[in-house]
Amino acid sequence: MLFFKKLFSKLFGLEENLFLGLAFLLFVRRYRAPFGIFEIPLKFSKCHFYARFLNNNYELEERTLISRYVKPGDHVLELGGCAGIVSCLTSQTIGDGRHCVVEANPYMLPYLYKNRDQNHCHFDILGLAVSSSKTLPFYIHENMVGSSAQRKTGRQHQIACLTLESITQQRGPFNTLIMDIEGGEYDFLQENKDTMPHFEKLVIEFHPNILGAKTTEALYSKIDALGFECVETIGTVSCFIKQ
Repeated sequence: MLFFKKLFSKLFGLEENLFLGLAFLLFVRRYRAPFGIFEIPLKFSKCHFYARFLNNNYELEERTLISRYVKPGDHVLELGGCAGIVSCLTSQTIGDGRHCVVEANPYMLPYLYKNRDQNHCHFDILGLAVSSSKTLPFYIHENMVGSSAQRKTGRQHQIACLTLESITQQRGPFNTLIMDIEGGEYDFLQENKDTMPHFEKLVIEFHPNILGAKTTEALYSKIDALGFECVETIGTVSCFIKQ
């Protein structure tokens, strides 16, 4: 029964839909959002995923919270830029504020650069991972948004790393953290718990499908203990404000 539910969702779902995805790939191929036009990696996901661009619901939860809580003049560190769609919205929102985007997936970096430039945005780009290790294994997923250091696949890259402290010294300081790193949020928060209170706002996408529900709940408690209040949650994305 679960198999048929998943199959029905991929064929006829509101968020992902095989027929709408096929229409995007055949006839549209570029994402036209209210805040820009974007080149999309057309070979890095399954067909039904691309319906998100026709439906205009790609990363909608994240985009909604950014639009509500990130303000002009904020200084943003964004971890997990993917193809740069959320990055460009953030850049336009903060105006002259500092903005550094970190993306570990080497296949996404050309799209991140191109979408930044063609939408006249001005954020810095770092093609690496944030960790105290010098390098770490990074696994390329079949979905453009699914690659991760946590979810192993048969395609592995060794990615250079910088610490949060180093990035802050080089490109910061920052008052806002936006993070969507496919399960890497647990290791990041564990490693940087002493630095997290330097931020005033956090917009984090959690991944209970990777970390599990109990670990995800524990992360909320850890963030609360660091002095942040969760002011709104949409789906698996939450915004926290420092108290």
